Amino acid sequence: MGAEGLTWGALAKWWSLQDGMYGAPEGVRLQALLNRLRTSLNAPEQLLLDSYWEYSTQRGFDDCPALLPQVYLHYDPVSQNQRIQRVEGKVLTRQRMDFLMLAPGGRRYVIELDGKEHYSRDGKAAPDLYADMVREDRRIRLQGYEVYRFGGAEFVDPQGAKNMMRGFFDQLLKP
Repeated sequence: MGAEGLTWGALAKWWSLQDGMYGAPEGVRLQALLNRLRTSLNAPEQLLLDSYWEYSTQRGFDDCPALLPQVYLHYDPVSQNQRIQRVEGKVLTRQRMDFLMLAPGGRRYVIELDGKEHYSRDGKAAPDLYADMVREDRRIRLQGYEVYRFGGAEFVDPQGAKNMMRGFFDQLLKP
């Protein structure tokens, strides 16, 4: 990964060497990559990924930053070169990001899609859950990540969500 970050083109090239994809037509390889990325996601997260995939194909797919789902913070290649806290033998709490984008210029974007389990317990507001979430946001921001959160309610209307995400990615990735 260089100054350009991790692009869809670089990820697709790597993917073409995996699981018998070498030699398959490009369209088949790309669809297999998208399908693989979608397997770990719930329906609203799939909508977010699909929206960005479509956005990228309309704007020069190979050069757009890749959007990686379900990434653990301690697997981020940039963080591997930094000293971070680890707990021996188990995953750290709040270390999984819904999506990570390694963008040009060393920018690292975390995109979270939050359902009610992030701020409530048994249907009632849970200030301790919310406090944990914002505490973790502060911590990873201090490690150099930009965190963007979306509420699950923003994804109830699929077309509205796609439009919202297009506008968000236009702002996020504008030169």
